[in-house]
Amino acid sequence: MPKVVTLPDGTLASCVIIHRGPGIGITPIEQDVSFQYSKDNGQTWSDREVVAKLPSVRGGFGFGIPLADKDGEIHIFLLCDGNTGIIRARTEPGVAPIEPIARQYLGVWYLRSQNGRTAWTEVKSIHDGRVSDLQSACQLKSGRIVLPFAHWTNRSWRDRSEGFAAFNYTGSFDTTALYSDDRGETWKQSSSFLRIPSPSLTAHGAIEPVIVQLNDGRVWMLIRGQTGVFYESYSTDDAQTWSPPMPTSIVSSDSPAGLTRLDEKRILMIWNNCQRYAYALGGRQVLHGAVTDDDGKTWRGWREILRDPLRNQPSPASGDHGVAYPYPTLAKNGTIIYSLWVQSGDGRSINQVDPKWLMETRQRDDFSDGSTETWSHFGCKGASVVDAPGAEDGKALRLAKTEADWPCGAVRNFPMGRSGTVSMRIKAEQNPGPMQLMLTDHFSPPFDLEDTLNSVFHATIAAVPEGAKTSFEIPRDRWSMLSMKWNMDAQRCDVSIDGKPTVQLKTQRSPKGVCYLRLRSDPTPAEAAGYLIDHVDVEVQP
Repeated sequence: MPKVVTLPDGTLASCVIIHRGPGIGITPIEQDVSFQYSKDNGQTWSDREVVAKLPSVRGGFGFGIPLADKDGEIHIFLLCDGNTGIIRARTEPGVAPIEPIARQYLGVWYLRSQNGRTAWTEVKSIHDGRVSDLQSACQLKSGRIVLPFAHWTNRSWRDRSEGFAAFNYTGSFDTTALYSDDRGETWKQSSSFLRIPSPSLTAHGAIEPVIVQLNDGRVWMLIRGQTGVFYESYSTDDAQTWSPPMPTSIVSSDSPAGLTRLDEKRILMIWNNCQRYAYALGGRQVLHGAVTDDDGKTWRGWREILRDPLRNQPSPASGDHGVAYPYPTLAKNGTIIYSLWVQSGDGRSINQVDPKWLMETRQRDDFSDGSTETWSHFGCKGASVVDAPGAEDGKALRLAKTEADWPCGAVRNFPMGRSGTVSMRIKAEQNPGPMQLMLTDHFSPPFDLEDTLNSVFHATIAAVPEGAKTSFEIPRDRWSMLSMKWNMDAQRCDVSIDGKPTVQLKTQRSPKGVCYLRLRSDPTPAEAAGYLIDHVDVEVQP
C-alpha cells in the first residue's frame, strides 16, 4: 500500500510499510519503513530503501501516511495495534486473533526525517486509544502540521449521552485533530470533538477526515459519513477549534475523500460518487475526480478516473474491495499521482490522472473498437457491441433484455454540466420492450431499481407510448437522433427526436448538474428485440 508525496525538487517519494489484510496473509513480525523514489513523474522507481525499523514488540504497524514539509523533510504517521490483533493477528494458542473493539488499541505513532532526509528520528506514540484509518496530513501556511483523525468512543444507542444528544445517535467515532508547531517534537490536540448523525445503530459516525487549507486561510475538513453525503467543518485558527459539522451537497458512499492542492487557486478532490449498493453504503465500483477554483463552492469534472478491475465479477464474501481510499499528490509535470488503500485484485498500483482532462466539456463515445469498457453493465446481461448496418462505424451498442432472470442496463459517465446536451444516434428494433432513460449526478449500479426515483431527469422509451407525459416512442427500423438538452437553472430537460420536440422533463431533484446517462430495461420477461446505439455525444457548460 504505497503512499506518495512530492519533494520540493519534484521527486516523488513512495512510502511503504508492509502489512497484510484479512485473507491476504500474515503481517511480518519484523517491519520497517521504506521508500522508493521517482524523478520522472512516476514512470520508473528506484529500489526500495529502508529508512527505519519498527519496534515489533509494541505490536503490528501499518496504515501509514507521509507528509513532505516545505523544507523537504518527510513526516510519517502510522498506526500500531498494541498486540491487540488489528494489524498483526495474534497466533498464540487459546487467544482470539483480534480483541473486540472495546479492548482494541490502534494508536497514532510518528517519525520524521532530519538533515535533508539523511537521518530519521525514533518512532514514538503521539496518541493512544483506538483510532480509524489515517487519510490526510497537511502543513499550513503558518508552518503548523495538522493530522485529522477519528477515535472510537464508548457511545452506543443505550448510552447516547444527555441533552439534545439523547434525541439522536452520532455513531461510535468522533473526529478531531492533532497539531504541532515545532516540526513534530510535541503535539497538541484540538479542543473540538466533531460528530455527525448516524443512519443506523452500527454505523461509525464521523470518521476518516481529510483537510486542505483554503485560499482565504481557513482549513477545510471533509468527513466520511454514512448518510450519502460528506460532512464538512472549518477551522479559522489553524486547527485548534472546528465548526460544527454540516452536510455538504457532495454525494458520497461510506468512503473517504482525497484532497490535494493543484496551485494557489485550485484544489482537486478524489472520491466515490456512488449510491445504492449494499457494500460501503453506496459502493466503491468507480472513483471520481473534480476540481474547484473557488474553495469548494463549485466544481468541474465529476468524472470517473478509475473503475474496479473486478467489477464484472460478484463481490467477494469478505474483505475490502473496489477502488477507494485515495491518497493524491501533485507531480512536477502537473498530473496527479495517487494510490489507494482499497483496490480489488492482487497487489497495489500507483495511478495517474491529468487535471486538464477533468476540465473538458465535450465527450464522444462510439463502439468502433467493439468494446463497452467505458460503460458499466455489471450484474446485467443483454448489453453488447454488435455489427449494425447503417451505424457510422458498423458497430453499435445493443441493449435488450435477453434473459428473464437478469436485468439489462448500462451506465455512462460524462463531464458534469449545469446545462448541456446528450445526443445519441439510436434505432429501435421491432417490438422492443420499454427502456428507462435517465440523466443523474451520481453513480449507482446498472441494475439499480431505484434509479428512476433518484435520477434528475427520467423518461420512458416505449414501443407504444403510455399515458404519462414522460413516455415516448423511438422510430423502428431506422436510425434517429435522440437529444436531451437540460438546464438546471430552468429545471427542465427538452427531449427531441431528429430535431423535433418530443417531451419536456422536469427535475426530480435539483443538484449542481448532471454527469451520468443511464439506460435500463424494465424488469419484464425477456424480450427478443431491443435498442441499438450508434454513438453518444455530450457537450456541457461547466
